[in-house]
Amino acid sequence: MKITAAAFVVSAILIAYGAFLLFQTPSPRIVTVARYPTTWRRAGGGGWLPGSLKLRGSGLRPTLRAAIDATPALGFAFEDPNSAEVLVGTVPAGAHDLVLYDGAHEVARLRNAVVIGPSSPARVIGVGALIHLDQSAADLVTPGALAPEGPDDAILELGPPQEEPPGVWRRPARVALQCDVDPNAVACTIAGSPLASLPLATVKLVDGSGRLLTFRPTDVFPDTPPVFVTAATRFAGPAEVLNQISIDDRDVLLDERAAAVVAIGNRQTAGGAAYMDVRLRLGADERPEGLQYRGRPLKAGARFRLATERYALEGTLLRVQPDTQGSR
Repeated sequence: MKITAAAFVVSAILIAYGAFLLFQTPSPRIVTVARYPTTWRRAGGGGWLPGSLKLRGSGLRPTLRAAIDATPALGFAFEDPNSAEVLVGTVPAGAHDLVLYDGAHEVARLRNAVVIGPSSPARVIGVGALIHLDQSAADLVTPGALAPEGPDDAILELGPPQEEPPGVWRRPARVALQCDVDPNAVACTIAGSPLASLPLATVKLVDGSGRLLTFRPTDVFPDTPPVFVTAATRFAGPAEVLNQISIDDRDVLLDERAAAVVAIGNRQTAGGAAYMDVRLRLGADERPEGLQYRGRPLKAGARFRLATERYALEGTLLRVQPDTQGSR
């Protein structure tokens, strides 16, 4: 009888232990961390959004919190027991451990899982206008770096204030913009909008006083010097418009790339239509598909648009060749 009782006790202990092993919460384990670029991204309101890391493992649960070495992460977004996203704040360059905590207790660590390279934000040059300004803001805004705690933006050049409609002001502007490099895309983005797509997205900027500025770009250029070329162009149109073309006429573009008239041929007529050959000097950008001016190809037969303060004309490129004068 005693043996039977002892056997029963042993069996009960084994069953209880087996149930414990079966139903206990498994310990969290980090297997991999996707090494996405942990750079800050611009938010729609001109501020920052954190970068993120994709965590793969086992035993994950929503009550966990994460840290990169001793720096607490901004968030731990539980997806399922094998997947989570970690929102990363400002972390210095180098290799760092990813650590998981349950309350105050460390429960998992993957050494050197977060690798952050030296900061080198991508930048582009946006040309357009600061819009929706009151008169005071239009007068006070000046070239220079913007909010030091925000994106690496700077106003490079400003045109004169313009009132349109009454009571609302704008200023033509050329702005250096920090953009977000998407590892899955060929171009960078601002506020989630690809800079290669039209229409270009309106950008929110924050100046040193914390004032929010609205920048509407019409053109986006690389943050690299242009290649200067001369372009022989044939413009067709009414004689009254062609007669307005003058030496030094300049495309309405607040940038050194702006096309300028350097030589004018005689106005001619063929088949009842008037045309004029004009030589332009302009700054082009090198693209994989060839030189471009304001997003249009620069090659013989391509269409070319010249819009000055007085007129706008469409023409055809006859030939493009390197400029021998160097940059302006």
